[in-house]
Amino acid sequence: AVLCLSYQTFYGDTLLPQLEQTQRITGHKPKVGIADRGYKGRKNVNGVQIIIPARLPDWANNYQKQKMRKRFRARAGIEPIIGHLKQDQSDHAGTYARQSV
Repeated sequence: AVLCLSYQTFYGDTLLPQLEQTQRITGHKPKVGIADRGYKGRKNVNGVQIIIPARLPDWANNYQKQKMRKRFRARAGIEPIIGHLKQDQSDHAGTYARQSV
């Protein structure tokens, strides 16, 4: 789901409206949210744990490492799509409705 905001907000504050929209559309609230390394917001938003790529502790076994890599690779795979959406929005700022789609 895409959520368009008509005002400049702190990156960490945009997550709560997005999670509410996701819950409204899918009917359930996610337990875990994955953000990229640039995310500097809250680590827990409305009961949803937000995780970012980081070095795992030495006690993490191979299964845990592979599981986390798989999660973050899936997030990195959609990054170009997000970038194009942001670029399209800035190029055609007057042609898009300022509402959630």
